[in-house]
Amino acid sequence: MIAVPGAVRAQVLLVLATALWVAPAASQQAAAPAPSAAATATPPPVELFFADPVLSEARISPDGREVAVRIGAKGRHFVLAVLPVDTLQPKVVASYMDQDVGNFQWVGAHRLAYDTVPRLVGLNRIDVYPGLFAVNDDGSGFRDLGGATMWVSSYSAADDGMMYVADAQEIRGGRFDYFKLYRLDTNSGEKTAIETPLHSEDFVLDQTGTLRAVSTSEGARTRVLVRVAGGEWKSIDEYNPFVSGGLEPRYVGADGKLYLSGSRGRNTRALYTYDFSKGALTEKPLLTADQYDIDPVLLVSQDKLIGVRYWTDSETTAWLDPAMKKAQDALDKRLPGRVNRIGIPHRALPEVVLVTSYADRVPETFYLYDIAADRLTLIGTSLPGIDPRQMGKTYAISYDARDGRPIPAYVTFPPGRERKNLPFIVLVHGGPFVRGRIWGWDSEVQFLASRGYAVLQPEYRGSTGFGGEHFRAGWKQWGLKMQDDLADGARWAIGQGLADPGRICIAGASYGGYATLMGLVNDPKLYRCGIAWAAVTDLRLLGSRTWSESSDLYRKFGLPNLVGDETADAEQLKATSPIENVDRITRPLLLAHGGYDTRVPIVHGERLRSRLEGKVPGFEWVRYDEEPHGWTYPETRIDFWTRVERFLSVNLPAP
Repeated sequence: MIAVPGAVRAQVLLVLATALWVAPAASQQAAAPAPSAAATATPPPVELFFADPVLSEARISPDGREVAVRIGAKGRHFVLAVLPVDTLQPKVVASYMDQDVGNFQWVGAHRLAYDTVPRLVGLNRIDVYPGLFAVNDDGSGFRDLGGATMWVSSYSAADDGMMYVADAQEIRGGRFDYFKLYRLDTNSGEKTAIETPLHSEDFVLDQTGTLRAVSTSEGARTRVLVRVAGGEWKSIDEYNPFVSGGLEPRYVGADGKLYLSGSRGRNTRALYTYDFSKGALTEKPLLTADQYDIDPVLLVSQDKLIGVRYWTDSETTAWLDPAMKKAQDALDKRLPGRVNRIGIPHRALPEVVLVTSYADRVPETFYLYDIAADRLTLIGTSLPGIDPRQMGKTYAISYDARDGRPIPAYVTFPPGRERKNLPFIVLVHGGPFVRGRIWGWDSEVQFLASRGYAVLQPEYRGSTGFGGEHFRAGWKQWGLKMQDDLADGARWAIGQGLADPGRICIAGASYGGYATLMGLVNDPKLYRCGIAWAAVTDLRLLGSRTWSESSDLYRKFGLPNLVGDETADAEQLKATSPIENVDRITRPLLLAHGGYDTRVPIVHGERLRSRLEGKVPGFEWVRYDEEPHGWTYPETRIDFWTRVERFLSVNLPAP
């Protein structure tokens, strides 16, 4: 049911009134206090970093007159509310007693679609997919739409209650296959099937709702198809998605061009266009970023492409519209030192826009910006209580690995401390074949910085986002050169005089947990301790269907190239598995795992635990019975990071 009892609704509105609403006099005080070098004597409590966000998402309506927000409160589920831009008086339009409002989007000037996520635990959460619903901006017109495997982005039908969804028709080899595309009327619930090529996975429609481009995937072959004159489908690219990236269609403009991301022989990905009238791709890219892959978000208003959002060291927006570029410049002057992301209405002139603002020391904060009046009004912040003056400054840096490869990285320094001989945490991202982070707020990093630790986050070889060469350099390098990149980062910090060589710890989750364990195996003189959660401990289990949710196709076409072939590389996989090197782990270790982790099942942690417990001084084990891969519940996050703080205070004391 969508309604909640009056007492609960009143409490939700009270949360909005106290946590989100800002009185008019204060609304002009848009910027957070300027951070200072001094840190307070008492660090902020762990709950400020790891509680559920009060305000976790905001979207402006197609006509620019309302903002939809997802809000939460301690002990309550996330709800969906709507705020008119002229009053900011909130109205809750969707709330539940037993589940959270999850993703949401506007499907008309006065209508929203959203899904829900039950907070189920243990076996109850396995294979549970969110429902799909729609509601008007005043809470009326509720309709249960059944559900959908995937929502399809579209710049068409943004004002008539229509949306596009894709449902998986079958599962092959442990993965969804054969998606079927539908046009869904959220008012009536009627679904109209749209004919698609077989094995389609990604869909791009034009402004009229006509399907113009798809990506299809079968086995180790992905093809990009475009619809040409006469309705025929033409292939413009083909590649192996497990080991290489090809063209990725993103948007069809009113100019008759398809905008795509791809490398086309370059080291880094760029933004290209395909001209339907000419039947050809442009040779020269529309947008590039030196040393970085372009993974674009296209910004469209009134059927016109007016900007492209992408990521280098940090998030940036290239505005094609002069008025919006001017507005961005004015906004950046109002909120200096931050990333200020502008959300524009799709079907109206951008007069009042939504701003999502954040920085390394500032969690996501949401504003409305009146462009003509240059007036900024605060809506709310995701993590109330965070004081920027108690947070650390983050810098994008690069250092050379021992073989000369440049390794991008981020380093965060604790506030109020001299940047010399600091205790350092090498925090390793998971994946591993993903990008670790971009410049901005990171709760884990800032929690550690607030406790007096500097944090180094290397984008080791194999990480994506920095070109194909950097990605391919990590193939079959688990525990080898990928591991060396981390140690070389720690030694760089020592060489710069930043790190105390006797106080360096390595930490991470998933692959980062694996790298933590191998760091203790390979470099016990470098790392004083380790913290690993959801860690891979035996590489041979990655290829076993019994032990992992990985699909048959990934095990067949991805793992042999990226990690190693279970037959041809058997000796390497054994030699680089922590479980086979357990006698070389002698440093204190905090090891944690979720009881219902299906990506890296708990057998990884339990086998290592049985080999280390009672034998390694300072070894600690914690099992969170109801958690999957990573910590989903605030109670778990708070408990875990409290344990981390205690563990570090003993094994890596900060002054």
